[in-house]
Amino acid sequence: MFSSFLNAFHAGGFIMYTLAALSLVGLAIAFERIKCLRSERLVSSNLMERSKNLWEAAQFEELAKLAEGRNCVMSRVLSSIIKHRSKPFDRVSMIASNTASSAMKRELQRIYPLNIIATLSPLIGLFGTVAGMITSFRMIVITGVSGDATIVADGISQALVTTAAGLIVGIPTLAFYHYFKNRLSRFSSVIEDNSNTVLYDWLLDTPINESDKH
Repeated sequence: MFSSFLNAFHAGGFIMYTLAALSLVGLAIAFERIKCLRSERLVSSNLMERSKNLWEAAQFEELAKLAEGRNCVMSRVLSSIIKHRSKPFDRVSMIASNTASSAMKRELQRIYPLNIIATLSPLIGLFGTVAGMITSFRMIVITGVSGDATIVADGISQALVTTAAGLIVGIPTLAFYHYFKNRLSRFSSVIEDNSNTVLYDWLLDTPINESDKH
């Protein structure tokens, strides 16, 4: 079976090596995203609960240290709100929104190569199909024999193998891309909800001390 796979791989020519390289890149990105796109990295467990207690106690210095110590998107949003809490509400809200939006855009950019690979792979496979058919017809023209299947077998084999390989690489990669995109969308909703909680339930209910004003 392994020898059959190798024969099919070699029949695809350089197109198969290109698709193999794309598949390795796609797998590397997918494994990296599986490792990194976790709740702890984007939202962080119990951050909101601990932050609420410190906010209600007006321990903003401790709260800032807590937020800075958590390496996640929500902690950066919280840090921006704490830092600018004495500014007008609309400005604080805009700063928090921009902080979250920039962080989520960076996360989306990291999965975008999967979309590129998923788009290119079937096209490269199709290119191999066209190249294989051209080879087949060229052999018929050169030999002048149209009834001998062995004359065109190599070209047709390349055409079929590269088409299948392009789809085999492209379909799972596209599935990974949409999985990660949907996961980021869910995390984005959680971050938005948490940000609104801090802004509307905590910040608006907190009197601003004169010492906080700039």
